[in-house]
Amino acid sequence: MVETVRKKSGQAAGTGLSTTEERGNSPFRQKYHSTNARFCQLGHGRIEGDTWHKTAKGSLHRLRRPPAWAVDLADLEAAEALGVRLVAIYDQEAERDYWASIGIIRRRGFVFDRGFGEQVALPLAGWRSTRQEAEALEGESKEGEQPASPQLSLGLLS
Repeated sequence: MVETVRKKSGQAAGTGLSTTEERGNSPFRQKYHSTNARFCQLGHGRIEGDTWHKTAKGSLHRLRRPPAWAVDLADLEAAEALGVRLVAIYDQEAERDYWASIGIIRRRGFVFDRGFGEQVALPLAGWRSTRQEAEALEGESKEGEQPASPQLSLGLLS
């Protein structure tokens, strides 16, 4: 796991979590509850049980080159610290779910920063349409599988 996590105002040291944070003048408010992982807001999504759910619009948020879905790296680390095992992205426009385990995202994803902070992206081929398919892919994954990106193999996500 990345040891240096970007600090946000009001964060508890080392947790990547805060009690409440506002983004600029936006009415959108993020709430992080480090003690309640059953349901809480986290960064750009919400945690329910062991899954981090994120809603997006494919035409705006999906990467085109390469075709992939990306999540904020700090959010992913905070979710993982809360015991999250799966990420589910709902594409509002396509009315479709994309599921992946955090293990698959870490092993097959790549880290990048295109001006919106560090993100980790998993190519579309790594996403599944159901939770069961994502869990099965994680189970089939080889233990010795190498990361898809040299950035990940440098220890950024280990």
